Amino acid sequence: MITKSYIGKFPNTYTFTKNLAENIIKEECTSLPTAILRPSIVTPAISEPVDGWIDSLNGLSGGVLLAGVGVVRTGRVRLDIIADLIPVDIFANICIVATYATAVHL
Repeated sequence: MITKSYIGKFPNTYTFTKNLAENIIKEECTSLPTAILRPSIVTPAISEPVDGWIDSLNGLSGGVLLAGVGVVRTGRVRLDIIADLIPVDIFANICIVATYATAVHL
């Protein structure tokens, strides 16, 4: 497979391209204050702009919807693993604070 020869040690093209982007920022933006934020799984909002706000059904939200309406009735889960989730409004606020802190303190 040709993909494996390009991505090398990375498990998939998603992690490979994230690494490429982060390295470009690191190498090309040395004169600018920069911060890279890596959210885990982003979920619907807690309160902003409204409770439960979401703009797509990609990822976890789509799976929850499919299970909720009965399309998906079974699934494999591991009860010993804690899901690493963050609501979109919390992450948006973190982005604002990180931008300020990076610009002012670096």
